[in-house]
Amino acid sequence: MCIENVSMSRIEEKVRRIDAALKGLVLYRQLRHQPVVQAFEDFVCGLVSDNVSVMRLWDDYNRFVHYMISALVETNLLQYDGSISLCSNEPRISGFSPEKKGSLSNDDGFWLHDGSKKQARVNDIYSCAALKYGDKAENVGCREEVWGGGNHEDAAREQEDVAGSALWKAYWGYNILAHETAFSRFAEHGGFEGVPEWLKASMEFELGHLREIAMVDWKELLILARYKTGIEGWLNIFVPESECSASKEEKALSTGISAPCGGINRPVPYHQVVNWGVRELAHHFYHNGSGMFGIFKGFRWEHIDGHGRLKGIISVDPVTLDQLVGYEEQKARLIENTEQLLKGYRANNVLLYGDKGTGKSSLVKALVHRYAGRGLRIVEVPKDCLRDYYRILEQLEGRKQKFILFVDDLSFEENEVEYKHIKALLEGGLKVRPANVVVYATSNRRHLVREFHRDRSGAYSGQEDEISPIDSMQEKLSLSDRFGITLTFIAPNQKTYLEMVERLADRRGISLDAHALREEALRWEKRYNGRSGRTARQFIDYLEAKLSGALGGQETALRCDDNE
Repeated sequence: MCIENVSMSRIEEKVRRIDAALKGLVLYRQLRHQPVVQAFEDFVCGLVSDNVSVMRLWDDYNRFVHYMISALVETNLLQYDGSISLCSNEPRISGFSPEKKGSLSNDDGFWLHDGSKKQARVNDIYSCAALKYGDKAENVGCREEVWGGGNHEDAAREQEDVAGSALWKAYWGYNILAHETAFSRFAEHGGFEGVPEWLKASMEFELGHLREIAMVDWKELLILARYKTGIEGWLNIFVPESECSASKEEKALSTGISAPCGGINRPVPYHQVVNWGVRELAHHFYHNGSGMFGIFKGFRWEHIDGHGRLKGIISVDPVTLDQLVGYEEQKARLIENTEQLLKGYRANNVLLYGDKGTGKSSLVKALVHRYAGRGLRIVEVPKDCLRDYYRILEQLEGRKQKFILFVDDLSFEENEVEYKHIKALLEGGLKVRPANVVVYATSNRRHLVREFHRDRSGAYSGQEDEISPIDSMQEKLSLSDRFGITLTFIAPNQKTYLEMVERLADRRGISLDAHALREEALRWEKRYNGRSGRTARQFIDYLEAKLSGALGGQETALRCDDNE
C-alpha cells in the first residue's frame, strides 16, 4: 500500500470520529440545528461517504463557509475594526490589535491577553488552574498543569495558538457556554457539588465529543476533500496567520493571540473553554450564570420571524453611576430598591418620570455596570413587545440572577388601549411577578396615558351621558399606580447644569478657563436643547472635538456659536 493511501486512511479515520462525535451529542444536541453545524455535518458526512457527488461535497463545504463567517460576525467572534489586518483587509479576531501589547479589559465582560506563543500556552493552562486556586494559583505551581488531569493538559499544550485555529475553537467554546443544558442549570445554582453524579458523567462524555469536533485539523480535512474530488480550490478560512502573506514584523506579532472572551466575574477566552473539564465548567456557570446570562450583562427582547427571543447585547452603554451628576436623592432611592432586589427581597417596580434629557434612562442602564458582578442583568423590552411579558418572565423565573425589565419612554396615546392589558401584567394578573424580576420604566408623562381636561368632566365624544366619568379617569391613572415607586426628574437649574458641564469636562481631560467654559456652556444650551444632562454631554462632545483640532482648534471653539 502506498504512503499516500495510508495517509488518507488515517485522515479518513479521524473524520469518521468527528462524524460520530457530531451524531453523539446529547446535552448539546440543539447545536446540530444551527445552520453552521448542519452544513459542517453534511460536509463531514460526505467526506466519509462513497456515494456523495463531487458537486454536492463542494456545495456543502461552501455553504458551511458562508454560515461560518456569518456566525462569527453575529457572535462578535469576528469584527471589523478598520485597522490593519495581518492578512490584508480581512475581518479580524475581535479585539486583536498588533499595534498594542499587554492586557486589556472593558466593562462588557471581554478580556484579552497578549504575549509570546509560549506564554499564551502557559496562560491557557493557568486559567483553568486559577478556577480552583484563585489568585494563589501561581504560588501552588498551577501553571504546570490543568486542574482535573486527564487529557486536558495535553490538549492545552498541543493547541496551536494562532488566529486561524483559535477561531474554530472559539466558536465551539462560545457555544459550550452560551447554550443551556441541564448541567449548566444545576451548576448555576449549586456549583460542581450540586450537580447529580449521573449528570457529571454525562457532561464528561459530552465534552469528549465536543473536543473531537473543536480540535479539527482543517488542513488535513481539506487535503482529504481535494483527494476525493480532484478540486484544488478549497477555501480554508481557518488558515493560520503565519501562512498569510504578512510582513516579517506582522508574522512576529502574530505569535501572540488576543482572543474574544466571555464571562462576567472571571472572563476567559472562548478558545480555551474546549480544554476545560466538568469541574471548570461548573465553576463558570456557578459564578457567572447559565447560558448567555453568564456571558452578557444586557439583553433585548426582539421578534424574529414572529417569535420572541432574548438577544445578548455585546456593547452595553458604558455610562456609570459616578458619571451622572445631580438627582442624588432619586439615584439613592433607585440604588436602594435595586440592592433590595439583589439581597433576595421583593422590590418595587419603579417609574422614572420627568423632563427630557434628565438622565432617567442613563440611571437605569448604569446600574448593570455596578451590580453585574452580583448577578444583576438588564433586559430592554420595547413597548410593542410588552404583550410578551409572561413569555419573558418564563425565561427569567427561577434563575440565580436578578433582572431589571427596562421599558424606555413608556407612554400611550388616547386611542391606544394596550395599557389596559399592561395593568394586569405589571400587577394584578393571576401569575405573580417572580421575586427576581422588577420593571423599571421611564416616561415624560406622569400617568403614562395622555390626559385631557375633559377627562375630569366627562365631556368627550360619545361619553356625554356617562354616569361615572370619574371611573374612566381612574382607569387611565391606575396604570402608573402599578409602579410602587415614582421618581421625578425636573430640568436642572443653571447651577446644576454648569456643575454637570464642569464635571464632564474634567473627566474628558478638557483644560479650559472655567469662566470661558461656563460662558460657552450657557450659550450652547440657549441655542440648542435647553438645560439638561443630555445637553451638557452634547456640548462636551462638541467642545472636545473642537479642542482636539478636528473641527478647527481652540480659538474657533470659543467663537463657534457666534458665527453660526
